[in-house]
Amino acid sequence: MHTLVMLFLSDILRSLVCLFLFILSFIYSDNNIVYIIIPLSCVLSFFSGAGYVNLEGFVSKNINAIELPSVNSRLQFVEQFTYIAAPAVVGVLVYKFSVYAVFAFAFFPFLISSFIWFQLQRKNQIAEHANREGYNLPAIFKFLMGNPSLLRVISLTFLMNVMQGAILSTAVYVITSVFSQPEEGYARLLAYAGVVNCCVFFVAPKLCRIFDVRIVGVTAFLIALCGLTLFATGPLFVIYTLGFLLVIGSEGCFNLFSRSYRASLIPKKNFSQYLGVVLVLNQVATPLTSFICANLLNYFSYNSIYLIFSVFVLLMFVIINPYRSLKFNLHNS
Repeated sequence: MHTLVMLFLSDILRSLVCLFLFILSFIYSDNNIVYIIIPLSCVLSFFSGAGYVNLEGFVSKNINAIELPSVNSRLQFVEQFTYIAAPAVVGVLVYKFSVYAVFAFAFFPFLISSFIWFQLQRKNQIAEHANREGYNLPAIFKFLMGNPSLLRVISLTFLMNVMQGAILSTAVYVITSVFSQPEEGYARLLAYAGVVNCCVFFVAPKLCRIFDVRIVGVTAFLIALCGLTLFATGPLFVIYTLGFLLVIGSEGCFNLFSRSYRASLIPKKNFSQYLGVVLVLNQVATPLTSFICANLLNYFSYNSIYLIFSVFVLLMFVIINPYRSLKFNLHNS
């Protein structure tokens, strides 16, 4: 199935799920509808992942390597802008109407997006046969094991997600219980991080033209590691805020590196299949880290947990040694 078809299906199905939930809000009570929302949220998450994989696959296959970092930067700017705008819009909808109005609102962007993908495919009259062999996992893993540079990109992305998972899974508890901040403090920090990322995306393409995109990405990784280390230094909320912004704010530049560089390492044929496996290996870090943090909080303070993860990430970074293994050049090659 063609990438554009998958993008159309992922968006149209998400729009229908949102519309379905909005209609159900008039039929079921709040206590009953929650049991429907939970499984349908899993459906939304699944198609969100499918859309992410196919969008990256479509961009990587149709944009040349020189322009790819700039295009990825613009895409991530839009993504980060939604992290700022969405909470504001949702807050107004919930305040003026109800929480179910959010489903009605979400229906329209997905519907518009699916219409755009449909028109784009019709206009270009793209013809691509489905892969008859399906997923060949042994071949994909054999390729990954034989590609050290790609393995190191996967490892760095995994560690980046470990740092984010450690922070995001404990943030609400630390902000409200340890620092006694209001509940909206977490949303405010996410909005601040989104603003930082949006600003970074204006600068990132210029940095990638001056330096190798790998230098930009690994530097962003080290900045995130410094932010994680700051969390373990003391109980000052201003330091926590700075560390939070460093970790979450550096995500954009790092993703710019990981998306652009791994696109040059993954075969163009069956790109989405290879990318799907890579993303599973990367994304498993977040729930795994969240589970570990939830259990560690029963025995250690949040400072100790951040220190444990900081040491772990630093040791793994030294073992990976990306500066040597990825063969960096000072200027973009």
